[in-house]
Amino acid sequence: MDPGVAFLLMRGLKTLEVRVRRQGETAMAVARFLSRHPKVSRVHYPGLPAHPDHRLAKRQMGGFGSMLAFDLRGGLPAARRFCDACESSCWLRAWAVWNPWWSCPFTPRITG
Repeated sequence: MDPGVAFLLMRGLKTLEVRVRRQGETAMAVARFLSRHPKVSRVHYPGLPAHPDHRLAKRQMGGFGSMLAFDLRGGLPAARRFCDACESSCWLRAWAVWNPWWSCPFTPRITG
């Protein structure tokens, strides 16, 4: 391994625990916010007491993680509007490329 890469790896590992914990806290805050939002019909996050596997997750996990999903009222048309609105503003810089931090339900689009 290149010494520069090793240095960056060690530097990143020193703060990994803090970053992962903060990601979980942020995910919980977002999940709580979304669970009260009038345009959201359901939030899928094991940290919320309403989640069907909350008790199991609480017993088995040290935290609830940073991944969550939610359903919008209005179904697929509402999800498409949300994703289209995010086209230019909901992108995350990671690993030297721009990646979306969201995804929509898959539906084939035919372009001609």
